[in-house]
Order: sequence, then structure tokens, then C-alpha cells
Amino acid sequence: MAAPPGVALYELLIWMLPYERNNYLFLIQPLAKLTIPGRRYHSRLSVTINTTGELTTSTAVLITMRISNLQCYDEGVYACVFGVATEGAPAVVYNLTMPLNLQNAHEPPVVTLKPKNLHPVEKYYFAYEGVTVTVSCSADLGWHGTGRLEWRIQQGDRVKIVEQGDLRLKPQIPDLTSKGDLNCTRYVKQSFQLSAGAGRQATILACFVVNSLYANKTRHFCTNADADMCRQSPAIWF
Repeated sequence: MAAPPGVALYELLIWMLPYERNNYLFLIQPLAKLTIPGRRYHSRLSVTINTTGELTTSTAVLITMRISNLQCYDEGVYACVFGVATEGAPAVVYNLTMPLNLQNAHEPPVVTLKPKNLHPVEKYYFAYEGVTVTVSCSADLGWHGTGRLEWRIQQGDRVKIVEQGDLRLKPQIPDLTSKGDLNCTRYVKQSFQLSAGAGRQATILACFVVNSLYANKTRHFCTNADADMCRQSPAIWF
């Protein structure tokens, strides 16, 4: 920001909207060379001030706020409110706003296959008729209130989406073992149980994260785990 001759920048506040009395991030007084952290200040914030010219003549002031290690609750609208004073005239206050939009740094799900009563044969598993196979999926669904987990059963060229009320699905539970920020991201675990029987040859179980905020393709098959946000079990022969 630049001030014409005879105009001084006397105070500047940085807020995160909505405005709350005395709940600013920084109070900056260039004339006094003071930067005062507000109630909403935290250790990931920092401010730098670069000034050219004399503050009582033609002046340019560049004030930069830096947020390191962004978290989901940093998303919002930030306001820069500053006042300039001209000798012999009332002070003038300006208000500029800037939105900060974040994307979740998501990871594909992780699938584990409980090998009890399963017999590995090269790249697939073999199970006797009557055996129950359990496949577990741990997934990052994204911000709280977004995303869901979707299971699919693949047999050859056929793919069937498992309905949410399917009795073979165990209830979702929070995955508290995740290394991510549980305040920002919803991590869940869920298991699917499939009993061996006739007509279930070369069966693959896959879990997908479906979230409109992600740029994943969500294709019919889990062909690319990173791009499709999915993981699948090895083929199981019954």
C-alpha cells in the first residue's frame, strides 16, 4: 500500500472473519515500529514489514503475514484493516479482504485381508467353501461432513456396488491410529465379510473414497489406487 505526501499509515489490523472485538491476529503500528500479536495469534503465524520512504512523506508499506503448516481451520476470509492520517484532516480507514481456500492432502485407502483359513497361491488366495473372508479398509474421507466409503465386488467384468445397509458390512468406526489431524480430517475403518460359496470365483473386494472435493475419477474398477482413491484385495478363489 502507498500513501501520498503528508499521509501517514498509523495502524493496521489483520483479522480472520467474522470480526470479534479485540480478536484480531496482529495489530501493527508502523510509526512506533510495533507488531502486537492478538488473541487469535498462534505459533504458526509470522508477520514481516517492509517500508520504503519516510512514513510522513510518500510511503510504501508492504506487510506480509505467513501461515506455516496449514490446518483445515485456517481456511476462511482474512481482512486487512488499516487507517491513514492526513495532517489537519480526519483519519480514513480502509478494509481489504482475501479468502484462503484449502484442499485436503488426502491419501488412498489401505486394505488388509485377514488370511485366517485362506491359502495363498501365487498372486491370489484360495478359500474352502463355507469359510468367511474379512477384508478391512482404513480411509481418509476428507474434511468432517464430506466424503463417504463405498465398497465394490468385482467378479470378472462385473462390478457390483455394495449398498450401505448390506448386512455383510460392519459399522464404520473412527480410525484413531491415523497420523493425520483428527480435528480436520475424518478417518474411518470398516470391514466387509464374504462367505465362500458357489458362484464366487475370483472375487475382488475394493473400497473407494467418494468425495466431490477430491479430483479423483472414481472409475468403475480400481485401476489406479492414487488417482481413483481406492484399494482392493487380491483375487480370492472359492
